[in-house]
Amino acid sequence: MPEGRVVYAVNWLDSVPEQAALSMERVRRAGFEAYVHPTPRNLNEAEVIGILPNTVGVIAGSHRFTAKALGTTNKLRAISRHGAGFESIDLDYCTEHGIVVTNAFGVNAGAVAEFTLALILAVVRDIPGAADVLRSGNWADRGNASPGTTLGRTLGIIGFGAIGQALAGQARGLGMKIIYTDIRRIPEAEAAYNATFVTREELLKQADVVSLHVALNPNTHHMIDEAQFRLMKRTAVLVNTSRGGVVNEDALYRAIRDGVIAGGALDVYESEPPATDSPLFTLKRGFIGTPHVAGVSSDAKVAMLDAATTNLLDVLQGRRPPKVTNPAVYERHPELGAGSRA
Repeated sequence: MPEGRVVYAVNWLDSVPEQAALSMERVRRAGFEAYVHPTPRNLNEAEVIGILPNTVGVIAGSHRFTAKALGTTNKLRAISRHGAGFESIDLDYCTEHGIVVTNAFGVNAGAVAEFTLALILAVVRDIPGAADVLRSGNWADRGNASPGTTLGRTLGIIGFGAIGQALAGQARGLGMKIIYTDIRRIPEAEAAYNATFVTREELLKQADVVSLHVALNPNTHHMIDEAQFRLMKRTAVLVNTSRGGVVNEDALYRAIRDGVIAGGALDVYESEPPATDSPLFTLKRGFIGTPHVAGVSSDAKVAMLDAATTNLLDVLQGRRPPKVTNPAVYERHPELGAGSRA
C-alpha cells in the first residue's frame, strides 16, 4: 500500500507531459500515490481543504495554504512550491506543526529576467502601439508609432537576487548602466555586472527603467506608491515581474494617465486574476499587462517541476532539501530528520 498520496496542484502540468510522467514515476517508486488535481487557477481555501485528506505532500503553485486549511489534516508533511514565492503559505503554522515548506528559488530566474527585458523593450519602444497602427491600416502614422528611445540608458533594479542579477547581465549586453538597491550591498555581484549600489530614493531619481524583483512582505507591500512615482523621471518606466502587492496599481494608473512617468508594465497583480475593469486596462498607451507568465517558459517548467519533485521527496524520505522556506521547522521538529541527500 502507498504511504500516502502526493498531490500535484499545478495549472501547467499538461504542457510538460514527459516531465510530469517522470516526476510521478519518481513519486511512485518512492512508495507514494501520485494524484493530479485539476487546477485551472489558484485554489481557494475550500478547494485546498479538499485536496488535503490522506495527502502527505503537495507540489503547488501559489495556492493559499491558510492555518484553517492546514488545520484540517495531521498527515501533511511537505508543501513543495514549484516557484520561488511563499507568501500564500502560513509559514508559522507549518513550522509549529512540522510541515516543511520548500521552493524552487532561482530555477526560473533566467526565464523571468528574459521576460522582464522583453517587457522593458515593449513598453519603452511602445511595440503594442506600433502594432495597433499597423492593424488600423494607418501606415502613414508609423513615424509616430514608436516614440521611445533606445535602451542605452540607466536600469535601476530593486532586489538584486538571482533574477535581478540575471537581468543585469542581459541588460549590460544592450549597453545599459546598472544601478541597484537591496537590503544589503552585494560586492561580488557589483563586480560581476559592473553595478552600482544606491539607496532606493537615489535609484528612483536616476533610473530610466525601474525593475522590481523583491518578495512580498509587510516591508515591501506598496513599496512603489504615489510618492515614489513622483521621485521618478517623467520619461521613466516601471516594470514589475515580482509580486503584485509591491506596487499600488491605482497609483500606477494615475502616474501613467497624468504623465508623472512615461509608462509601466505588470506581469503580476495584487489580486490574481485582476479585475477586468481595472483602470490600468483602459489606458490606450503607456501600459502593458501580461497574466503572470514571466517564469513559465517551457524550459523553466521542466526545471521547476524537477526541483519541486526533488525537494518534496527529500522531505518525505528524511533528507533536508537545499531550499527550505521555514528552516526553523527542523529545530522545532528534530524527528523530521535532516540527513544528507542521497
